Amino acid sequence: MTLSPKLTVFDMDGTFIHAEHEFFFGVANRIFSEMSLPARDPEIMKQFISESRFFDILEKDKTQEVLSRFWDIYNHTVEPPQARVILGAHEAIEHCLQNGSIVALATARPWPESQVRAHLEETALLNKMSVISTWHGTDWTDKKSQLLQVCKQLDIDPALSAKVGDLPSDISSACAAGFGLAVSVLTGSIKPAILENASKPYSLNTKHIIIKDISELGEHLFPT
Repeated sequence: MTLSPKLTVFDMDGTFIHAEHEFFFGVANRIFSEMSLPARDPEIMKQFISESRFFDILEKDKTQEVLSRFWDIYNHTVEPPQARVILGAHEAIEHCLQNGSIVALATARPWPESQVRAHLEETALLNKMSVISTWHGTDWTDKKSQLLQVCKQLDIDPALSAKVGDLPSDISSACAAGFGLAVSVLTGSIKPAILENASKPYSLNTKHIIIKDISELGEHLFPT
């Protein structure tokens, strides 16, 4: 377990840029209309997100075929609004770099790296990132192999690495990959108890901390 990681891997949406949930709700209902499904109340969708039940927005229509079609449409056709940086993101990255940690990005967005770079170009968040990893698997909630690949690419032991993310899957994947530290930020709107539960099976090997947002990262990493 380490509070002084040699590698710090950041998630993207909900971690250092805003998750834009209101935008997601509008797009989701547009897709439901295209699929001849009824619209969902945004307040209900907000509740699902807070409980990390993204797939339950389809409610009784939640068959695997419908799920696959919905997320295929969303992930491959929807361009999110202009990225808005969460306060403190630049400072958190700089804090890691100044203390000798390599920084990387691992996002569940199934985009080519060029699209991620274009999306974040005006934010300058990627200027000092050593690796930009996007999702190419079948289950975006299981990021273990993605995280291990980042470690392998940089030749850094996962046990000496930290993952910073907003979803339970960020935490469970980091723990499963053997990361020494997993940091949850609450800017993804997930309930703290759910984030805490994601790390419990791995608590002997991975230290897990929950912070309000990324601006607090420097208060916990690289203690003097």
